[in-house]
Amino acid sequence: MLQSKKRYDKDDIVTLVLTGGQELLGKFVEESGDYFIIRKPLTLVYGQQISFQPFTVTGDSEGEVVLHRDKIVSVLQTNKETTKAYTAATSGIIAPEKKGLIT
Repeated sequence: MLQSKKRYDKDDIVTLVLTGGQELLGKFVEESGDYFIIRKPLTLVYGQQISFQPFTVTGDSEGEVVLHRDKIVSVLQTNKETTKAYTAATSGIIAPEKKGLIT
């Protein structure tokens, strides 16, 4: 088995593409050869604007989800714009566009 250095740090926002084509965003927790764990999973809703929805209707959307590797097509670092939107959706904190003092 090819060994590689760890790709993601705890709480990095990652995008997982599942075998059904669904994109799943969440905070990275842990990975192994058999599974990938994320916390606060959200999926995308396509409409006039793209928005987020919980990964499951009845599951604990604040908790961790274990995904088996055979259900994942790819794992990517989430782009900066989507990471900001995910953070705002899951924490209620909205980062200002400009750095510095807001007046």
